[in-house]
Amino acid sequence: MKVFFAVVGKPEESVGILESFGIRNILEAYPRVEKTISKPAVRAYYSQCTTFIDSGGFSVQQGTSNISIDKYLEFLVKNKHLFTHYANLDPISSEETLKNYRKLQRAGLKPMPVYRQWDYKSATHRELLKEYCETTDYIAVGGIAKVAGRLIEGCDHYLDYVFQSTTKYKTKVHGFGVSTMSLLEKYPYYSIDQTGWYKGKRWGQTLVFDGIRIKTHRGLKGKDTTTIPMIKANNELVKCPVSDDQKVRYGIEAYLKMEKISH
Repeated sequence: MKVFFAVVGKPEESVGILESFGIRNILEAYPRVEKTISKPAVRAYYSQCTTFIDSGGFSVQQGTSNISIDKYLEFLVKNKHLFTHYANLDPISSEETLKNYRKLQRAGLKPMPVYRQWDYKSATHRELLKEYCETTDYIAVGGIAKVAGRLIEGCDHYLDYVFQSTTKYKTKVHGFGVSTMSLLEKYPYYSIDQTGWYKGKRWGQTLVFDGIRIKTHRGLKGKDTTTIPMIKANNELVKCPVSDDQKVRYGIEAYLKMEKISH
């Protein structure tokens, strides 16, 4: 399974950290990259990476952003040579999502379609998945970030349907916002994106990979954590790192280790 490391926090700082670790699978959100893409360092880094552009559809669905499909289209046409993948702009409306998808296609672009849980629940739009699988070899699934984990029962039928269909058509699946290990273990995602690598700086948490799954060890941000017991990381006992920078390193290494042995 491929892990795309999401650019979070201050973009230039985040890019600098990921570049220093040799990370070459990057996910960036259109509303932010639109503002930073002109910066030489950012532009150069993205041109060297497998860069995945998230359209910002989730923020549109939440009502926290208003993204114009025309401006998104213009941005992609101008910068598509820098990006390996870019998602369709998917507001809540399935009709509008499909309209955006076809508009980008007519412009000569190859957007990654996004199939959401409410598309599956709609008798009118459930079959969109079949159309996507017949016209592309890589799709994204969304609408599960808020039900993953404790509300997993709300999405199991949806994901069963998705992976039965994509397996039939040999279509690769990217999972937007999927971090629950039980979902990653049950379904053969081709790729996911993660902000978890940044937990050390954001919340003072340490992520470790124990050889099977990623676990979170909570600490107090900015506080000395030398009194925290030894933790098991990839079958080795190690001390919980003290600095936020060390925690970031552990987070990145955890996802890289998971990437090597999963599906």
